[in-house]
Amino acid sequence: MKRLLLLGFLLSLLACGIGDHARTSRWKNTKRHGHVMYGLTTSGQMLQSDSFPWLKKGMTEYTPLDTEALNWIKQHATHLNFEVYAATWCSDTWNLLPKFFKVLEESGIQGSSVILLDRKKHLPYRLIRPWGVRSVPMFIVKLDGSVMGRIVENLPAGVSMEMAIRNCCDKR
Repeated sequence: MKRLLLLGFLLSLLACGIGDHARTSRWKNTKRHGHVMYGLTTSGQMLQSDSFPWLKKGMTEYTPLDTEALNWIKQHATHLNFEVYAATWCSDTWNLLPKFFKVLEESGIQGSSVILLDRKKHLPYRLIRPWGVRSVPMFIVKLDGSVMGRIVENLPAGVSMEMAIRNCCDKR
């Protein structure tokens, strides 16, 4: 009986459209940060938009230098998966997200979903904070479905994005 009630509740949420809003990106105007995108999007959608010139510029300027780490990512591309939490208002996102996308591109990995958070680090309709995200960007690195590590907010000095991804997988 409890399962039927839960199923009915979830179906009613979807019927009201809340589920659709949680899966798509939205725009919000803020006094401090201007036009901010939040919600679920993809790397492809972000790259096609004219709203993120910093993304295209950062990808053009970044060249992965650690060929050993990049080759490792290429070899494991079918086993790697990422959860990405970012914010279009965040300077750390402006720095790391283009590097991450460039590494995916160079590794032959087809895009990535990106969850863009608002200033309070919530999703649309103030859904719960996923993974306890307190700092953005956050890249959760998974290998064969298991969480191997996180890259949060910035990279350690002297560590490239490709090396940070490889290091997450080497820790376990």
